[in-house]
Amino acid sequence: MASTSVPVITLPRPALMRQWLAQYRVPAVGVAIATGGKVAFKVYGELSKGIPAPQNTVWGSKALTDATAILNNTGDGEPDNLPQTDFFTGLNMPDTSFGDPVKVLNRMARPHNNREGIYVFKPYDTDSHLFTTLSDLCKLLIHIGKKVNDIAMAGTTAEEYGWRALYSTPGGYQGITHSAVGNGASHSLLLFPRTKQAVVILTNSDNGGQLTDTVISQCWPSLLHFAPLVH
Repeated sequence: MASTSVPVITLPRPALMRQWLAQYRVPAVGVAIATGGKVAFKVYGELSKGIPAPQNTVWGSKALTDATAILNNTGDGEPDNLPQTDFFTGLNMPDTSFGDPVKVLNRMARPHNNREGIYVFKPYDTDSHLFTTLSDLCKLLIHIGKKVNDIAMAGTTAEEYGWRALYSTPGGYQGITHSAVGNGASHSLLLFPRTKQAVVILTNSDNGGQLTDTVISQCWPSLLHFAPLVH
């Protein structure tokens, strides 16, 4: 079936993001857009009261680890068994690791519940968590986009790895998406291999799904043709 172009989108305006962060009681959100191998990203909000979240904020969750299971289909192997010094270094991902956030705690977006309370952070509970930055995560998505057989990833194949196929009418299959909310974090990943585009939204709150819905519907309504909303 013929391919339908994915619309060009831009980063949300800071004033809008400040409004939505306050409305949904989300401490911080990171948004990234990759187009043709080039990445634009921005982190909005605070790590804690009065401390702005830096652009190299570290995000982490078990659900992000689940999303990397798709690496099995690219020939890279089980993500949490990959030699990190080889795989992540090879992709120039210096801020990415499984279960070892101690060295980056000063710039970590700690998980929050829906009342803005901080979840108790226990490093020994994070062995299965992926910790990464917006920049690093986009590099990983670009790598995946170059290697996946996008036809094979449609339908049930994508679902085997926790991703969902994205379709448009007309045009048929366009890409894949992975999203999750809970345990003080949320993410929404959209990957369009054919057009070499990707979108990432990360938050550190159980309310993050509502914020993500609003960003997509208000800033990028054209994506609603492709992306099932998180919430």
